[in-house]
Amino acid sequence: MVSLPPAKCCATLGHIWNGEPTGKVTTFAQVQTYISAPQEKQANPKVVLILTDVFGIATPNPKLIADEIAKQGYTVLIPDLFAGNPYPVDAKWDEEGTKKFHEWHATMTSPVINERLLPVLEEVRKVYQPTSIGAAGYCFGAKYVVQLLAGQIDAGFIAHPTNVLKEEMEQVKGPLFIAAAEVDNIFPLEKRNESELVLKEKKATYSIALFGGVSHGFATRGDPNNNKEKYAKEKALWDMLYWFQAYL
Repeated sequence: MVSLPPAKCCATLGHIWNGEPTGKVTTFAQVQTYISAPQEKQANPKVVLILTDVFGIATPNPKLIADEIAKQGYTVLIPDLFAGNPYPVDAKWDEEGTKKFHEWHATMTSPVINERLLPVLEEVRKVYQPTSIGAAGYCFGAKYVVQLLAGQIDAGFIAHPTNVLKEEMEQVKGPLFIAAAEVDNIFPLEKRNESELVLKEKKATYSIALFGGVSHGFATRGDPNNNKEKYAKEKALWDMLYWFQAYL
């Protein structure tokens, strides 16, 4: 395992960002999906999927990220991987809350998630006929970006990944960018090094950025009023955009 299973840092909401999402939630391949489309004059024939952390599309944060990506000409989709049952944003991390989190997480297995995700990917190809597809995964969602990079998408970006198996990383074929937090019990130094070694040995196209002074979740739940967190979350977004500009 090149990143550890979810824990408290994954289930801590962090900060809700200001802003009004401009896309819409609709049913796509029988999955509730947030779609942010570019303005017609900016549009390109490429699609980006966002695979979220455990809070799904219940907060505006991933939607605001999608809207920023769409401004660069991409059509962006965020499928609800949890079928209306994300981890509650108001959950407590006490003894009972810890138990409930692990019970909830145990129901969100790879077969369950892929049963929702893969039809969305197939429908994207039919509806949009994209020239290329990228995916960005945060925390929980990072695992599935890594899986898709085995040959189903063209480039991937992940931030503070959880629960990624070594054998999944070994199957990566497309370019992968990893944004990591210095303070992260799920993706600590030894796991970052292990991930890098796997990618280096297979001669993958990859980049790893380490953001000092920030914690797990910074890219989707960082505090915009904290200078370090604000810089890190914004830089991670621009790193992703430059990555997709280069490899999609």
